[in-house]
Amino acid sequence: MAIVIEGLEKIYRVKRGADVRALKGVTFNLPDRGMVFILGKSGCGKSTLLNVLGGLDGFDKGDVKIDGQSIKDYKAKDLDRHRNNYVGFVFQENNLLETESVQRNVGLALDLQSSKDSDGRVAAALESVGLKDLAKQKCNRISGGQKQRVAIARALIKQPKLLLCDEPTGALDSETGEEIFCLLKELSGDRLVVVVSHDRESAEKYGDRVIELKDGQIISDSSPLEQQSEKANENEQTEKKKRGGLRFARAYITGVSYIIARPIRMAICLLLCLITFTCAGVIDTIYAYDRDKAMLYTMDKMGSKCYAFARAVKLDNDTYELEKYKMPKWDADELASLLDVDRCDYIYYVDNYTLFLTPNIGDLPKELVGEKYYCVNGYVEADESFAEDYGFNLVAGRFAKTTGEVVLPLFLFNFFKTYGYVDGGNLVKINTYDDLIGREIRFATHKATISLTLTGIIDTNFIFEKQAEVLFGGTPPYGKNGADFRSDMQAIDMDMIHNTMFVCNGFYNYFTTEYTNEYNSDATVLRVLAPYKGSDAQKLKNIRIYATQYNGQPVGGDEQDGTCYHLVNYCGDRICNAEDTFNRIKNYAAYAVAVLVTVSALFIFYYASGTISDKRREIGILRALGASRRDVVKIFACEHGTFAAGAIVISLTIGAILTTLLDNSFMQAYGLGTAFISFGIRQISVVVAVAAFAVVVGVAVPLIKLLIKKPVDVIADRK
Repeated sequence: MAIVIEGLEKIYRVKRGADVRALKGVTFNLPDRGMVFILGKSGCGKSTLLNVLGGLDGFDKGDVKIDGQSIKDYKAKDLDRHRNNYVGFVFQENNLLETESVQRNVGLALDLQSSKDSDGRVAAALESVGLKDLAKQKCNRISGGQKQRVAIARALIKQPKLLLCDEPTGALDSETGEEIFCLLKELSGDRLVVVVSHDRESAEKYGDRVIELKDGQIISDSSPLEQQSEKANENEQTEKKKRGGLRFARAYITGVSYIIARPIRMAICLLLCLITFTCAGVIDTIYAYDRDKAMLYTMDKMGSKCYAFARAVKLDNDTYELEKYKMPKWDADELASLLDVDRCDYIYYVDNYTLFLTPNIGDLPKELVGEKYYCVNGYVEADESFAEDYGFNLVAGRFAKTTGEVVLPLFLFNFFKTYGYVDGGNLVKINTYDDLIGREIRFATHKATISLTLTGIIDTNFIFEKQAEVLFGGTPPYGKNGADFRSDMQAIDMDMIHNTMFVCNGFYNYFTTEYTNEYNSDATVLRVLAPYKGSDAQKLKNIRIYATQYNGQPVGGDEQDGTCYHLVNYCGDRICNAEDTFNRIKNYAAYAVAVLVTVSALFIFYYASGTISDKRREIGILRALGASRRDVVKIFACEHGTFAAGAIVISLTIGAILTTLLDNSFMQAYGLGTAFISFGIRQISVVVAVAAFAVVVGVAVPLIKLLIKKPVDVIADRK
């Protein structure tokens, strides 16, 4: 490796005071082997010259050519490769990793070349400097001379063409210094060894050539070489070596060791990150809440078999209000088309009158007397095809075939089973369906009584166990004065299917003809039913066909006067109320997460800055040995990546637990036995994204400040 130095100048800019010219037009050539001493007093520029030759520092004017190629053409990665493959450094202060073993320090040079010690090179290097027996010893437990030998072994293991030694015996006693110079002299037989020293006696004793500097200029050269031509140098071009780089395993071990460098600071940062990441995940479950999807999920879980639609009208303030007790008898074909179902059916309402079953039901608990839970609010014309299309199960008997027959839902049958059937003043115990089928059921108002023969029982899938315990189990109504119970029952009453009587086709015409005088009007449509069928996508589309308090657009009806159909059921009522709560949380949660993420990023910056400050010298040593900027990034990526990964795993665990607890609270508050929110793939992605953002932003600034510095400035801890 032939080196040509031409007119080299180096100026140190000082913020306050005059600039310092460390090198002033230095020109000389170096051979490819031998031992060259550079002498001079402190401040003469000899260490600066050494740093320039090793690629640790830059220069302002002139040129340095290695095998005919100017290092001015080198990019940062080329200088890293130059130090990694061709240059070995032996520093006055050793620059060893004190807490690592002798063996580990020497093997570090191989790690930076992505090489493994498969052929015992570390042991051979230690043996060559007489330290084979100290391989496992920590560097902070050996003598100064031994440390210098470790530094030499570390420099030699990668078989450099150029060995640069900066005051290698400056801190050693004379005897140990002699040993080091003898070793360096031996090594110079097949490589170029450049020694910076102020020891003239040793230079004259061991050096093949002595160059003396004063005030940044050469004042003497014992054996100057003639200027070599670039062409000759090009012919001696050394074989290119691969870039190499720090192996991942080593980068990971080094990075993880940094985590515990400042345990208190790390613990505080971890706690803050856990709060931030967890809150981000949990809050996103609320942001991810979709009212319609929640209703779909809830209806599926609760075994819904039909949609129930009511009529809504547009108010003056452009909002919609549900007309609970009347709706014109529209042709349901349009709604069936919108829903992509084969049929829609009407629940007819008997004007403003509720049909009580009181004449036939036994003694009700006082809490239920006067309530409408055991009443019929309307009727549906139904037959076998109705049950098949809606997925209802006729559990006993048959459908009504004449206008004098009726089928009751299982919900109403349970009142008879629980409280008995009154027949001519006698209370008859009802144990089975057959005990009631065939009996006369009287539906009464204060004006008239309708008597129909029961022909069957149909299961409309009433599964609200909490309400059933009160209605059929005799338990007291829950909530203060039964208010919660009544609220739940009114919500269940919205879709009407559980307390509707099922009659034969043509009953509508029969009823409006026979009972016009008693009710003074025709029966009106209270609900429109449609089968709850199809794929999830189709059902979700159908669920979205409603307006009212959901601020949707009119569907069906007459858009000109603002009427529309509105999906009503127990699930929708409860979920709508829950959405108001979610919206209030959303109004403030986003700001809270933004503040937490910002604070976390700032604290990670504080934590990363501390780690970098603590490990600055170690990073400088790695850079001097040939570690690239990429290698340094890899180390800190392993450190903070491991930190973030741990925080993410813990946050996801806590987030999943908190989401479950929060969801249970919602379910209890809104009386639904199914999930409102869940912690899934989206939340995992959010937590990972927030963690990545906070870590990258927090680490980037101090790391960039470190990477833009020259290796010599990092080692010297220069600002």
